[in-house]
Amino acid sequence: MAIPAQDKGLEIILDLTDIEDSMIKSDLGKIRQILTNLVGNAIKFTNHGEIVITVKLITKKSNYGDELILHCQISDTGTGIPADKKEVLF
Repeated sequence: MAIPAQDKGLEIILDLTDIEDSMIKSDLGKIRQILTNLVGNAIKFTNHGEIVITVKLITKKSNYGDELILHCQISDTGTGIPADKKEVLF
């Protein structure tokens, strides 16, 4: 993802400051697919500026013990989705 971003002059910032655990059990393939699609779209629709990927692990209590929720947020300086298209997409 870095090369297409660099070709457009974009900066990718990965914020992992809230991550303390170095390893978790997860569906790596699904996480990779989702993040690749989201970051790819951010690169595609951002012409200048930056893309910030913020990742956090949130602990949730459950009947089975503590569960970790991987929270990823991607923000960019692109044009965004027009308001009239958001309802159709989401």
